[in-house]
Amino acid sequence: MLHLALLLLLMGGPAATAALPPAEEARAQLLAMADQRWFDETALRTLAGHGDARVREQVARVVGGLAAPAAVGILEELARDPLPPVRVAVAEGAGRLAAELGGASKTGGKAARLLRRLLRDPVPAVRCAAAWGIGAGGFEKGQRWLVGLLAAERDPAVRAAALAELWRGREAGWVAVAAAALADRRAEVRRSAAWSLARAQVAGREAALRRAAASDDAAVRTLALEGCRRLASPALLGVGAAALADPSATVRVAALGALAAILEQHPDAVLPEGAAATVTQLVAMTDPQRVHERVAAITLAGYARLATAELWSCLESGEAWAGEEALVALARQGATELGGVVEEWLAAQEVARRTAAVRALALLPGGEEALGAVADSAPAVRLAVVDALAARPGQRATALLRARLGDSDEMVRAAALSALAQRRALPQRGELFALLERERGVEPRVAILEALAAGTLRDQERSLLLRLLGGEEPVVARAAWAALLRHGYLRPLPPVATGWEVGRYREVLQWAATPHYLEVVTVRGTMAVALEGACAPLAAYRLAELAGQGFFDGLTLHRVVPNFVVQGGDPRGDGWGGPPFTLRHELGLAPFEAGVVGLAHAGPDTAGSQFFVTLTPQPHLTGRYPVVGRVVAGFEVAQRLRRGDRILRVRVSEVAPTVFPVWYGVLKPERLEAEIPGWAEEERRYTPRADILALLQQAHLRYGLVVAMGTWCGDSREQIPRLLHLLAELGEASPFAAPLLVGADRTKSYPAALFPFGPVERVPTIVVTLEGAEVGRIVETPASGSLEEDLATILAPLEGWQVPSANPTTH
Repeated sequence: MLHLALLLLLMGGPAATAALPPAEEARAQLLAMADQRWFDETALRTLAGHGDARVREQVARVVGGLAAPAAVGILEELARDPLPPVRVAVAEGAGRLAAELGGASKTGGKAARLLRRLLRDPVPAVRCAAAWGIGAGGFEKGQRWLVGLLAAERDPAVRAAALAELWRGREAGWVAVAAAALADRRAEVRRSAAWSLARAQVAGREAALRRAAASDDAAVRTLALEGCRRLASPALLGVGAAALADPSATVRVAALGALAAILEQHPDAVLPEGAAATVTQLVAMTDPQRVHERVAAITLAGYARLATAELWSCLESGEAWAGEEALVALARQGATELGGVVEEWLAAQEVARRTAAVRALALLPGGEEALGAVADSAPAVRLAVVDALAARPGQRATALLRARLGDSDEMVRAAALSALAQRRALPQRGELFALLERERGVEPRVAILEALAAGTLRDQERSLLLRLLGGEEPVVARAAWAALLRHGYLRPLPPVATGWEVGRYREVLQWAATPHYLEVVTVRGTMAVALEGACAPLAAYRLAELAGQGFFDGLTLHRVVPNFVVQGGDPRGDGWGGPPFTLRHELGLAPFEAGVVGLAHAGPDTAGSQFFVTLTPQPHLTGRYPVVGRVVAGFEVAQRLRRGDRILRVRVSEVAPTVFPVWYGVLKPERLEAEIPGWAEEERRYTPRADILALLQQAHLRYGLVVAMGTWCGDSREQIPRLLHLLAELGEASPFAAPLLVGADRTKSYPAALFPFGPVERVPTIVVTLEGAEVGRIVETPASGSLEEDLATILAPLEGWQVPSANPTTH
């Protein structure tokens, strides 16, 4: 634990600025206090009077995250700060404090008064933060305060901030206000109104969602359809069906999700004929850049009981994600001949296939008992069993879930406990108490603590929780603290022994002051991520450390939710794993726009190595998940990633990596020359051997060239420009037809219709054909050192010539 005695000796009170430590030292001390969850009121009050505004701003954020009642007094002092960024941090801290300790608590009441005062601040950014704080704080009258703000507010950013938080309340009086805002001329206002209308759990939204679905703004239409998905009213079936023809891919994906949700809740509903035809076409589609849309269509086809032949074709194609979802969709349709396939998949080598088989098994007749018999060696499969049982009603499913409490994997035990808690079917409290005493796994202990928090707390249980507060495992201690708080026992947050001295935190801040980038290389392409050292210095630093250690290399993207996120970084590959440490939350109000990289977590201070990339704006994540970076190049890669795709490597640097695009299908030379960096230069500087060119021009036969390449591949960007230059030099006497250039990603999966010459292991692969049949190929780089010599050698047996030996002086 960091001791602040030396710091306190230097402090002479808020007015004694000269006695305070330098700004960088003060910021390191504050970072240490936040990371170690150590609330030192004297030190914090003193630093709140620091002459450097960055320090005062950091104080406001730190105290907001330490869940101490005395923090509100520090925030009240800082609320009078002359600089807006400090007051913004005060509003954020007040909202966070109320969210942690309860909006109805005494501290929450003080935070509410502070936030309402900040709603009248002259600076719009402060009012925006105050609106967020009111939404976060869970105040009973928070919605009314925001509606009152909207009645007089003219600044579009503030209006957007207030509208975005309206959905959190239980009253429905705001719906008319949000519906009216859909006509606002400012996009951010319209989108925030649509956001709250989409996410709310109140009645009276249907008409507004219909209006939003007809908006000229694709983002508003997407949100409207998300609202249709959540409402799942059969009256909105036509809205979703019409949106399948929308020009925006995100709107179409949202429409597919809405239709699936409606049919799931209303199985007797029927898709309009035109919509059914569209869904069938999408299921059959193989465009790799529209895979999210295709998977959404596959899911819908299962509920709609259509495209059965196309689903079987997808299943038999061997595709990973799409094939797995096709299996589940066919099971949902009740395909009688599926039983043998499910048995085969349950025995497959790939964990993903076995997991999909479990999901399908749950939908087949007799599936419940079959699920109970699954004893797979992979925890991911057993977790899928728990999820499938959790979705089934009845006492038998409950009994099978209880049987999983003895699983050898702690994550499976934790998942079973959570599922039983949802069913209100947990063991008796005495049994839970005994289980907590025996359990050594972190996640199961947290699940038990959450269950104990739900009922009446006995003296013996309270004593155990107090003992756990001082335990070595910070996640368990935090869960014990939350359980005590729920029963009215407020204690200081349990401190975390990080083992770091203040000097280490100073190094982190120095590191964070320099730009850093992650190069995330996946089988579908590369993303460049600018790390946000200012938003989350410790998290960004630890992620960069892991990348430098090769931690992410070979891991998978285990979670892909179209229109929401792609997520990876789990060494287990099932969403339950992480590094040998957890990170304390470093939260701010940086918005989660599309392409933001955040840290996934299972509750306060539980983040680790799992990161996600948002595919569309997600305002509900703002201030609740750490922002660690932004995709600055290659965002289109995230939009085509598939569940199970592999991360080849992640590297960190201080220079933004060069990201080459990944193009698919037939590639035009003109586009390659115009848009791929360095392509035209490579073409111009290549000098083929004149004697070989003359030999090739004497050929009697006419040959074809089919090239499997990758725009991401350095050898392709070297050899194919040379090939094009060589063909241009041959001119009209060339024995080769114009080459067919075919692009793919790092999976090297080329459509057989374009490249019918078997699997490709390395690129580029240049196949020479005669009357459509292969007569030779050049793989990756020419064996002779020059393309023209390799081509002449391939043609030699057919043309009957001798290839002259290389003349070193010509190269």
